[in-house]
Amino acid sequence: QIPSEVSTSKNQPLKILIVEHQTIVQIALKRILQGEFSQVSLDFADDLAKGIAYLTENEYDLALVDLQLPGDDPFTIVSDLKSTKKILLIALSAELSSPDKKKLRQLGVNAFLSKPPQREALLQSLQSLQHNWMHKEQP
Repeated sequence: QIPSEVSTSKNQPLKILIVEHQTIVQIALKRILQGEFSQVSLDFADDLAKGIAYLTENEYDLALVDLQLPGDDPFTIVSDLKSTKKILLIALSAELSSPDKKKLRQLGVNAFLSKPPQREALLQSLQSLQHNWMHKEQP
């Protein structure tokens, strides 16, 4: 279980970028994350260009990214974000084939989360990556 007082190695709030075009999914992620962590900072982008802009201008511990953004394919989304800045990336998708998941892992996806997001699955993904953001390691 993830402690509710999660902080980075600098004792700062956990900073998460959420790149998701569906408002209802943004709200669900916000409720889960703010309900679990007393210190969490969230930024929301509803398309890839805004996500890249946020990533360029700010430091984040990790990003939750919709792989089905209108106008972009999953491989472009991941490669564009990862080429902008090294960041832990949890991919959000309603469905992905095993070959696509394998290719996306090779491009730098650290974990996958089904949509709609479920609290337990999100917390398990965060727990598996917690060591990485606390020590700023990029697998």
